[in-house]
Amino acid sequence: MLGAPELGPVADTVAMYEAVARMSPLLVSKQSVAPLVLAALVPMLALMSLQIPVVELVKRLVGALL
Repeated sequence: MLGAPELGPVADTVAMYEAVARMSPLLVSKQSVAPLVLAALVPMLALMSLQIPVVELVKRLVGALL
């Protein structure tokens, strides 16, 4: 292929290599997972607020983050 007199096959090979190099091994990204995680956490926080006062829950969350 590299011995071809024209550059067409070489350019096609480079384009295919670049396309494969840009591929991601995972089908999902952080941007697509974040809304799902948020949608799952909101009901859990509401349920937790029934057992733990909201102020105490916020204090614990802030304490865990810091």
